[in-house]
Amino acid sequence: MSEEFPLSYQQEGLWLIDQSAPEAAVFNSVATYRVRGPLDVARLDAALTGIVARHESLRTAVTAVDGVPRGRLLDPAPVTAEVIDATGMTEAEASAALARAGARPFDLGRDVLLRAAVVRLAPADHLLHLCAHHIACDGRSLAVIRGELRDAYAGLADTGGEVDAIAREHTAVQRRSFPQGSNSAAVREIVEDLADLPVEPAITADRPRPRVSTFAADFVAVDLDEPLWKAVRALAAEERCAPFSILHAVFAALSSVHGARSDVAIGTATLNRRRREADAVGLFVNLAVLRVSVARAEPFRDLVEAARGALLDALEAQHVPFELITAELGRRVALSDAQPFQIVLQTLDDTEPELELTGLEVEPVDTGAHLPLHFDLGPTLLINGDTATLRLAYRTELFDRATIEKIGRTVRAVLEAAVQDPGTPIRDLPWVSAEERELLDVWNATERPLPDVPSVADLVLRRCRERPDAPAFVQDDITITYGELCERAAAVAGTLAAVGTVPDEVVGVLAPRGADLAAVQLGIWLAGGGYLVLNPRDPGPRMRFQAEEAGVRFLLAAPELAGRAAELPVTTIPLDDLPTAAGEARARKRDGIAYVVYTSGSTGRPKGVVIEHRGVLNLVAWHERMFSTCASDIATVSSIPSFDAWTLEVWPMLAAGATLLMVGDVVPVGAELQEWLLHEGVTLTHFTTPVAETLFELPWPEGTRLRTMLTGSERLRPRDWSRLPFDVWNGYGPTESTVICSSGPVPRDLSAEAFPLVGRPLDNTFIEIVAEDGRCAPVGVPGEVYVAGAGLARRYLGDPALTTELFVERPDHRGRMRRFYRSGDIARWRPTGEIEFIGRHDDQVKIRGFRIEPKEVEAVLSRHAAVARPVVTVQTGPSGERRLMAYALLRSGHEAAEAELRAHLADRLPEYMVPPRVMVVDSLPLLANGKIDRARLLEPAVTESAGRPAASPAEDLMCGIFAEVLDMPEVRPDDNFFELGGHSLLAGRLTSRIRLAFGGDVTLLSLFQAPTPAGMVARLTTADDLPFAPVLTLRSTGDREPVVCVHPGAGVAWSYTSLLRQVPQRRPVYALQSLGLRPGDTPAPSLTDMVADYTDRIRTLSPDRPCHLVGWSFGGVLAYLVAQALPIASLTLLDVYPPTGSPLQPDDAAGHERDWLAVIMNSLGLDSVQASPFAALDEEQLGRLARVARNNARMMATFRPEPYAGDVLLVRAAPDDAERERRTDAWRDLVGGRLTVVDAPADHGHLLQSEGIAAYRPALAETWRVT
Repeated sequence: MSEEFPLSYQQEGLWLIDQSAPEAAVFNSVATYRVRGPLDVARLDAALTGIVARHESLRTAVTAVDGVPRGRLLDPAPVTAEVIDATGMTEAEASAALARAGARPFDLGRDVLLRAAVVRLAPADHLLHLCAHHIACDGRSLAVIRGELRDAYAGLADTGGEVDAIAREHTAVQRRSFPQGSNSAAVREIVEDLADLPVEPAITADRPRPRVSTFAADFVAVDLDEPLWKAVRALAAEERCAPFSILHAVFAALSSVHGARSDVAIGTATLNRRRREADAVGLFVNLAVLRVSVARAEPFRDLVEAARGALLDALEAQHVPFELITAELGRRVALSDAQPFQIVLQTLDDTEPELELTGLEVEPVDTGAHLPLHFDLGPTLLINGDTATLRLAYRTELFDRATIEKIGRTVRAVLEAAVQDPGTPIRDLPWVSAEERELLDVWNATERPLPDVPSVADLVLRRCRERPDAPAFVQDDITITYGELCERAAAVAGTLAAVGTVPDEVVGVLAPRGADLAAVQLGIWLAGGGYLVLNPRDPGPRMRFQAEEAGVRFLLAAPELAGRAAELPVTTIPLDDLPTAAGEARARKRDGIAYVVYTSGSTGRPKGVVIEHRGVLNLVAWHERMFSTCASDIATVSSIPSFDAWTLEVWPMLAAGATLLMVGDVVPVGAELQEWLLHEGVTLTHFTTPVAETLFELPWPEGTRLRTMLTGSERLRPRDWSRLPFDVWNGYGPTESTVICSSGPVPRDLSAEAFPLVGRPLDNTFIEIVAEDGRCAPVGVPGEVYVAGAGLARRYLGDPALTTELFVERPDHRGRMRRFYRSGDIARWRPTGEIEFIGRHDDQVKIRGFRIEPKEVEAVLSRHAAVARPVVTVQTGPSGERRLMAYALLRSGHEAAEAELRAHLADRLPEYMVPPRVMVVDSLPLLANGKIDRARLLEPAVTESAGRPAASPAEDLMCGIFAEVLDMPEVRPDDNFFELGGHSLLAGRLTSRIRLAFGGDVTLLSLFQAPTPAGMVARLTTADDLPFAPVLTLRSTGDREPVVCVHPGAGVAWSYTSLLRQVPQRRPVYALQSLGLRPGDTPAPSLTDMVADYTDRIRTLSPDRPCHLVGWSFGGVLAYLVAQALPIASLTLLDVYPPTGSPLQPDDAAGHERDWLAVIMNSLGLDSVQASPFAALDEEQLGRLARVARNNARMMATFRPEPYAGDVLLVRAAPDDAERERRTDAWRDLVGGRLTVVDAPADHGHLLQSEGIAAYRPALAETWRVT
């Protein structure tokens, strides 16, 4: 065997990527030629053999030595082209055969790295396919190979010439130049310059970035005809630069426009060859970073000058390995795909001759198989004399072809304008085409006449007159008719007129959610006023502020809330003491106040938004047109009346004469809510996104009356929409636009990986997506959402400065002046005319449908005397659930407990704005610029509860379920769900989990009554009703392969609840338990019977999808055997080994039951029965447990493993000793696939506790990830 030698840094980086998917052939460099004439295959083979023998890089094998790739030379050997006889094939069959040849991966440890295939179409007609691996050659090398193949085939070259070892010499020089790797001075200097680069991709993709990329690519060609190319070269000559720098300036400007940034980095490939290396074959090419600052107000010429300077700097440092730069950057900043750029621009001379073979006619063929692309976009300028072509390569998994075609048109238009007048400011170049402006006109053509009434109140009165006896509201067992609704409203109007309210006066309402509240609101409208609904759950100071700022003189209050009403400086009118006589209704105007609603404000005080009747009337008219609402509809009301979703749920349905069902005070979710909707025959409903998503996860019966579900408030997550028997409409809109300003149906055939869009503008609504420089953003480019039209709010109460800042008069994309609201939301137009919501440009968030400014929470927290600096962030749990997290840095000499700080917030903020945790910290992590490094605050250390341990198996299981739903490492039996941060949405998820594991009637109300694990167990279980079922359903929902956990020797599988937090939410989770644990059950008689039983159970649980198997201890033996009996997705073994010495004999498993109980406790990491969840078991139950464990030990003794062909993840417990290594070697002999070994610091019994799981969490995440 030849001597091993190091690879270059470029080769090392490429090898690592290749090893992640060696079968994908992502680094195959291919070229295909049509060869007409008498091709001599033997002469071709001899030529290829000589080329491979001469160039060491083409016969360098790469293998890992102690995890580090090393090269060694293979001896020269004949190279034989694969010959495929396609004379009897169709053209499609021949192309497929050729594609298979190109897609065949190289074995880097054994193969020479240049090969050929010949497809014989006819005796004098062939396809010649050349394929080399990129680790052995770059673009220049391929040209050298073509030239040598030409000469060798013609007999002009000496195939036994001097051996080319230049690539290896190049590597040796590189290694000597950078002996410290990424710690070298030249690397550090470049990294220092790049450390503050923006990390987001410059071009927003059409689809989410996949976890595992195929790097599949395609390209779009943009023709630069002779006049344009001549103008480009003329400008380059004038600016003393290469045409490359002109194109660099264009793409830098494009990145600035698309990414809303001024700091832009683009990559380029440098030859990185010295003169002696010009004709060598090897991987010399190196990537360099071209960083420029783009000021869009500056002329294009200035950007060209900056591009020229950036290129000169890059060429000077082209010898610095790019892999070392990215390695060091990855340690300092979080980079997307570990790269400082996602666009790589190159220039190639297309006049360089292609392959020539003596006596043959050879022409290149585009087979449609394109090179993989390791960056998002790879524009290449192909120069061919007086013309040029810009080839835009792109990753097909990220972009649609139409998107790249549009980018190509934009680049050409901008290039034409820029070379014609290089003094044009960058912002004035044609980024938005005339065709796009026409599309924006079409998408915003929403003008429709409003109903011929001044307000929605008039439409509701019309229904009262038409159908006075029809049900308007149903709440519990009480039905309110339309006639009764309007009678109550008239009484309210008369009372307000009598006390002297005036038109457009804001009247306060303090009443629980229900039919009477809607009647009161209608009465205020009839009196000519607008309503402000106060939330009785808000702290007193917040309610007082709202009432005072809105100028409320009169408050209509429910009698049960009289105490809260007395806290306010208003005249209270009790709702149980209104006159029965109706007052005369006042005239209403479309521009009159309909209501005032408060939202979170970044200054520490809420913002009062004034909505006019025109906006509500427009919303109701659009709703009727879209959904054909009518008197036969049954809809729901679930929102809080002090929020604007109430407007969407109530008034369109009352205006249509429909029936509204009031959801209870505690809004159910999931299966409980679904059951109620089906029972009541609901036809149309609206829920906030988090609630709606609990319904989307469930199976739905065919024939349901529900035809449409509206949702909004947060970004809707991807899923399989074809399963739902009703339409889903996804909406978007700030409060300032009267609830929503866009909405649209989610297509049933939408990819399960795609985020649903938020539809099109509502009637009489105009939406503009505005770039950072205030110009209209091109289609597909993110920008801020500006909303105009009938739904726009009048103003903010008491804040004229903010009103002026956010409600602006400005021209639209056609120059027409409009009054817009600046939403602060980031979105973009899609080519379909729909809008894609992306996020916020500030810190504002929506949680559980509530709009929250974290700065308002910070401002309130900062008023505590002990707090020096507060920080409020948002965490996202494994299920996608978002929640606030607060941190408090205290003043020197001050003390404050977490409970005290949280109480301070609870006294001043509504419940939904109070973080479940306020962590007192000693310091706050900072970035280099002195700002808080919020990313490092996202994973706070969670203090473990100091409460008692679980006292029964049921309590142990219940604590695990609580912990999984709350995303906490541990919950103790007496911990309160709501005090740990639980809320109604999480409560719905928790009750569903409990029902699955325990059965019984578990509702949200029962959780409110018993909010601790111990309390829930007491309500649900008896001595004969403990969780000993053969299958524990730990999580039933999910559309991906389930995770099935197999019990250890004790026979029970409760310990696996600690793994729930590690399993992606889209995977169901089940745990198998031994037979014999319940009265009357008989343990399995043999290991064969046990495996057959468990195989049948798994087939029943997942008949259509393979499962991910997990086995701890004896459960690993069972999982290993089951994996050989049916197809599985993965196999994870937790500290289990095949027998390596004298096996345990069945007689050795005998012993007293008490002895076996001690063995069980030790194996589960428990001290004794009395200090464990088994303490609640009686003698009979403990006896069954011991007999099952003894039987499982007998089964273990009969284990004789056979080889297994699949992959295995093996987690090893402490201690690390020779015996563990010896036993692991036994697995290495048995496992035919990849054996991945992960060591945990915990001992065997603690492997499923937090300290053990932390060590192998990343390996589990990789195994179970959802792609």
